[in-house]
Amino acid sequence: MAIRERGRGLVSGAVVSGLLVTAAFAGASFLAWFALTPLLAALDRRRENFRALALQGAVFGIVLAAAGLPWRADPSGALLPEGVGGLLEGAFRAAPGWIVLALAGAAFGLAAGGLLGMRTRILAPTIAPAIAVTWAGLEALLALCPPGLSPWPGGWLALGHAIPPEYPEAQLARITGVSGLSLAVALSSAFLHAGLRPDSKRWMIRFLFLALSLGIPFACRWTGSAAPGDDGGTVVMAGAVSAPGNDLDRIVSLAEAMTLNGPSFVAAPALEGSRTPEELKGVFEARAAGRESPALPLLVAGTESETLEAGEVLLGTHQIGVVHGAGSPAKTSLTLCYLTSSGAEALVIIGRASEPAATARWQRTFDAYRAIECGRHVIRSGAGAAIHAPSGRMLAGISPPLEGSVSTEIRPSAAATPYVEGLYLLGRLLALFAGTFVIGAGLSFRERRA
Repeated sequence: MAIRERGRGLVSGAVVSGLLVTAAFAGASFLAWFALTPLLAALDRRRENFRALALQGAVFGIVLAAAGLPWRADPSGALLPEGVGGLLEGAFRAAPGWIVLALAGAAFGLAAGGLLGMRTRILAPTIAPAIAVTWAGLEALLALCPPGLSPWPGGWLALGHAIPPEYPEAQLARITGVSGLSLAVALSSAFLHAGLRPDSKRWMIRFLFLALSLGIPFACRWTGSAAPGDDGGTVVMAGAVSAPGNDLDRIVSLAEAMTLNGPSFVAAPALEGSRTPEELKGVFEARAAGRESPALPLLVAGTESETLEAGEVLLGTHQIGVVHGAGSPAKTSLTLCYLTSSGAEALVIIGRASEPAATARWQRTFDAYRAIECGRHVIRSGAGAAIHAPSGRMLAGISPPLEGSVSTEIRPSAAATPYVEGLYLLGRLLALFAGTFVIGAGLSFRERRA
């Protein structure tokens, strides 16, 4: 079935693609593999002009930003807005993100439209990969923006985050990272569109593109067979606390409650206000001395307002990487990769004491993919405390606003994943390529108009 050109419905493809991506983030992950196809079909109209391409991309970005509004699930499972006031308040707060996503969508529309305009036989097979690289590169550029601008709670999302970490396809991130997974997802949509283009008259080429589109998800699933197991190696008990940041006694009590399990260390949440890590350690060590028992190693990392340098802590014979999780998700992920390459055998993220439930949900997705990328257990303290295995599986966790403590056995590992061994620069390279494609496509479009 070929995609037919129509003179009406200028932005219908952009709206459909935006809704498909939103649905993929909401749980229908299979839609992500062809979510961009309607947008590409809308951009692939021969008589489109500069404004039309930018408009379609901008509408697509605005529809995506609408997914960041304060929607919630009622007992029946239907999605309803939290009242008109909450909806308007959420839209106002998300306005910067709407603008940023609209501009990013417009840039993608211009770049993809310019690439689709190349009709030479030599360049035609490279159009779909170039479009996918442009998409993944723009995602990498967005990840560099402040997380406060994101309309989504928790930070900027990539298309690869729509694939649940427990799916076999997610294990591709061990090799390419989330940026590479987004590239594969976008490439599937681009090949599907290439196979359905109305001007593609050679059925063998169309069949090849369609086969590649369907084969990419299965190829990604095949990488799941190489997922690391959660067993083997030296067993170490790790724990994390979820409690109000200023209540030192409460944090210490929750940490002490895990002593019966014999944890090797406990990660505490980031402290708020004028509290210092020394206060928490002092209270913890004093109570341990009162029990005449050895003090349990407690990992803390400064207050939320101060700058923290990531580092490693030596616990026995194991190196534990510790980082503050209050910064940019992209920076946190790169820091964890750096700590892993420096020899960290397990990773600890010191999280905030309180976070909205929606933010904690996406933080768990980020942490699961960080565990996959680095091949390490990732322990997060604070709101939504959780422990993820190197396969991305969550071993233990607390859903906010509940407080408490979690502990489980982890197995520190010194083996590096292909992503950590050097490919964690993939996102930066994709961003560079995306900028090149956007500029090149713009020049190509200008020459065609002249």
